[in-house]
Parts: sequence; structure tokens; C-alpha cells
Amino acid sequence: MSYGRCVEFLVFLACVRATCTLTIRQEPRAVYNNQTGQFHVQLTCISHHGTTRAVIWTNPLGHELNSSSSDGGEFRLLLPNPVTTGLYDCCALAPNAKTTCPDSSSASVFVDNVDARIMVMEAEHSDRLKRMDAKFNKMN
Repeated sequence: MSYGRCVEFLVFLACVRATCTLTIRQEPRAVYNNQTGQFHVQLTCISHHGTTRAVIWTNPLGHELNSSSSDGGEFRLLLPNPVTTGLYDCCALAPNAKTTCPDSSSASVFVDNVDARIMVMEAEHSDRLKRMDAKFNKMN
């Protein structure tokens, strides 16, 4: 078993709590952000209720974070580096609410900063290898 597969296995075993309206997951691979020029761990919160217009993310320290992007009921969050270990919450805003989240419309996932660091380093290493391979192919 390769080291990378071991990390992916750990990611899928992340503790997930979900209700009937939301599910949350940590994506198995780090995502490159053109704005920061870095790879980041990405969380995805999926709404199974058609009226969800926005979600509020909360990090383990209790600070609110904005979604990095959303598409068709999927709200994504790129975690800032370095990642803080702990529970990240995603809470769906009711159609008529501005800042409150009913308890029945939230989900949580546990993120480990060591696993996150390894995931980011693997993505950076893979990206470097691809660029070196492309450079080598140009030379030949």
C-alpha cells in the first residue's frame, strides 16, 4: 500500500455527522487555489433541501468562514493553511433567515491538521512532478 492511499483511507474515515438536509465531507485530494498559489484542503457541504441559499461554516475555534464557492446545492470551503484540527460545521441558512441556523440543518466533519498537511504536501509533490515531466517532454 502506498503512503498516499493510506492518507486517502484516513480521510474517508473522518467522523461525519449529518442530518436529513445536509451532508459534509472532506475531499480526498487537496485543491489548488489560483488566488493564493497554494494547495488547500477542501470541505464540501451538500444541501439536500432545494431552498438552501447559503451556509455558514464554523471552524474549531468558533470563527465563521465564508464558502469559497458554491454550485447547485454544493457549498465548498478551502481551509486556510495551516489547518486547525477539530470539528468544522456547516449550517444551512433557512430561506427567510439571515444569521441563524436551526440545529436540524447542520453537519460536522473532523479534520486532522497532520493528515491535512500530508495531503497538501502530496499535492505539491505531484504537481512538481507533472511540471518536471512536461519540461522534460518539451526538451525531447
